[in-house]
Amino acid sequence: MNIPQIGQADGQFMADAIDEMDALISEGITIMRWTSTTAGAQALLQGDTQVYTAIPAVAVVEELAPLEIASSGNLYAAGDIRIQVALQIFGGENAAGGDAAAGARPADWIVRDGRSYRIVGHPYQVKFGQGSWWKAVIRQGKA
Repeated sequence: MNIPQIGQADGQFMADAIDEMDALISEGITIMRWTSTTAGAQALLQGDTQVYTAIPAVAVVEELAPLEIASSGNLYAAGDIRIQVALQIFGGENAAGGDAAAGARPADWIVRDGRSYRIVGHPYQVKFGQGSWWKAVIRQGKA
């Protein structure tokens, strides 16, 4: 049996197949990325306001398996979903400001089909060859 080497035409075939499948398994989401905090008016009893920027993205969305939910130590719940996206997703993190004061950076949140989702646990990066993507579990309800 003779197995030919993968040539240029085969590489193009694979790229076309991936593009065709991407439309079937991906959906549009919006990543709401925290950018800053504006100071509130203490005299008027108005608190600080978090400022977010909307970033459109395409993600692969899948439901968590019941076994994964059961073995998560109560981290995940029924109805949680996993997203995979090419853009980095930030969970709640500790960060140092310009004056080196430590503070918590608000987590990104996701809008899918008009519903808000918050990130559960920590997003993580998956590397494959030259590319990479980010995975996160999200739960309906803005934080």
